[in-house]
Amino acid sequence: MPLFAILGLLALGLMAFAPAGPALQREGEAKVIFGANYTLKGGETLDSDLVALGSNVVLQKDSLVRGDVLVLGGNLQVQGRVQGDVAVLGGLLNLGPHAVVEGDVTALGARYQRAKEAQVYGEEITQNTFPAFGGPSTWRSDRVWTTTTHPLVALFWGVLWWLGRAFLWAALALLVTLFIPRPVERTAQAALAQPAPALGLGCLTILVVPILLLLLAITICGIPFALLGGLALFAAWALGIIALGQESGKRLAALLKQEWAPAVSAALGTFLLMLILGGIGSVVPCVGWLVPFIVGLLGLGAALITRYGSQDYASVIAPARPPSPPSTTPPTPPSAEELPPPAPPPGEESANEAAPSTSASPPEEGLSNESPETPKRSRRKRPSSEEG
Repeated sequence: MPLFAILGLLALGLMAFAPAGPALQREGEAKVIFGANYTLKGGETLDSDLVALGSNVVLQKDSLVRGDVLVLGGNLQVQGRVQGDVAVLGGLLNLGPHAVVEGDVTALGARYQRAKEAQVYGEEITQNTFPAFGGPSTWRSDRVWTTTTHPLVALFWGVLWWLGRAFLWAALALLVTLFIPRPVERTAQAALAQPAPALGLGCLTILVVPILLLLLAITICGIPFALLGGLALFAAWALGIIALGQESGKRLAALLKQEWAPAVSAALGTFLLMLILGGIGSVVPCVGWLVPFIVGLLGLGAALITRYGSQDYASVIAPARPPSPPSTTPPTPPSAEELPPPAPPPGEESANEAAPSTSASPPEEGLSNESPETPKRSRRKRPSSEEG
C-alpha cells in the first residue's frame, strides 16, 4: 500500500511544482512532461529520467533513454531502447517489436501489450486494478500473459482471481463480524451519517501516513514502528471495507424481506461489494480504479473517525446544541387568595393612624362601651315639664 501512495504523492508534487508550460527539462534532472504529448525521435538520446503526467509518450525506433520512464494517467509506446525501468499507472503500455527494456516493466491499472519481438531483461509486473485500492494486496510478480497465451486461458485465470479475491474478503468479514460486531456497526454508521468528513480524513491519512512510515523505515530503530503503523493502516482499511459490506448486506436483506445475522449480512455484502468494485476496476480503462479507491478512502476515514469502531461518531465529536427558544406560553395569573391586600390611599392611611382603632365586634354583655380609663361624669336628670 505505501508504494502506491508514494507514487500518488509524487504525481501530486510534480503537478504542484510543474511550470505553466507543457514541459520542464533541467540538465541532470528528470524530464517532466505535464499535459502534453512527447515524442523522442529516432537517433535522439535522453540522458535523464522521463516522467509524464496525463500525457502520451512515444519512443520511436533507435531512440535511447538513459534512465527510467514513468507515465501516470497516459499512454506509453516504446519502439526504442530504455536502459532503466518502465512503469505506467492508469493508461496503456505498448512495447513494439523493436523495444528493448533493460530493467523491469510495471503496468498498474493499465493495459499491457507486448510484441513477441520485444525484449525485457527484468521482471514484468502487471495488474489491471490497483491492489491497495480494492483491498488486500493483489500484487502479482510473475511473467505476464503475452500474445502467445490463449485468450480463453487468460480470461479463465482472470475470472478465477476476481472470484477468489471476493471470497477471501467475505471470509474475513465473517470472522471480524463474529468477534467484534459493534465496531463494525459503528464504522458503518459513521460512513453513512458523515460521508464528507470520513472521506476527507481518509484522503489526508493516505497522503500523510505513508510518508511518515517511509521516514521511520529509513532508520533502523524505526523499522518496528513502521511495521506496526502499516498494520494499523491496513486494519483500518479492512475494517472500513467490511463495514460498508455489512451495510450492503443489510440493505440486500431488507430488499429480499429476509432477516440475516450480522455476520451473514457482512459476508454476503462484502462478497458482492468486492465483486462490483473489482469488476469496475477491470472493465473500465484508465479511471476504473477511482471507484474502489474512493470506497476504500471512505471506509478508512470512517474507521479512523470512530477510533476503529470503539466509539460512536457523535460521542467523539459532540455537536453543539442550539439554544432553546424562549417559551411562548403566557404566565398563569395568580388567584384572588394569593393576591396581597390593596394598600389604602395615602390620605386614609394617615387618618386611620390618627383615629383610635375601633372594633367591629359587638361589646360583650356586662361591659360598658365606655373606656375604663375615662372618668364617669355625673348625670343630672333634666326636670320634666310636669315637675316644673
